[in-house]
Amino acid sequence: MKIMRNEQCFLTGSAAIAALAIALAMPVAQAAKPTDASDIVGIWHNVNQSPLPSGIVELTVTATSAGAVKVEAVQACGDPVCLLGTTTATTYSLDPSSNAAESWTAKYHTSTSTVHVVATRLPVAAATPGEFIQVSVFTNYSGGDSRDSFEQTATFQRIVDPPVHP
Repeated sequence: MKIMRNEQCFLTGSAAIAALAIALAMPVAQAAKPTDASDIVGIWHNVNQSPLPSGIVELTVTATSAGAVKVEAVQACGDPVCLLGTTTATTYSLDPSSNAAESWTAKYHTSTSTVHVVATRLPVAAATPGEFIQVSVFTNYSGGDSRDSFEQTATFQRIVDPPVHP
């Protein structure tokens, strides 16, 4: 078996310049995010019969005129409820050729944890009026906190369609 060590290949002179010019002229591929958020914007309420005491009870999803999607999360923490925060979400479509956002992910940081929220629109069934999303919440506690990371899943129903905000 022959082992080759420290061998390198270099382009010299005009070949190197031509290769560099071709590389710089090539377009950079970038994935486009869905820009039509009309199917996910709105105020969404947790419809589970008994959400866990620390569960998210309301999500407000808004779209800006620049195409960004913001998500405000409110969680149960006693009376009254507590604002988890507002953050920019990453949106996803059902396939690469679609411009319609059908799901999103958002990340929140608290003093004791990082919370990841994943929401996906559920198909509208003829027997179930209204629009629904399934929301999975993953909570990871920071170092020094002895609580275990956990996941919660709930169904939310859209109750209000907010306007697009600048």
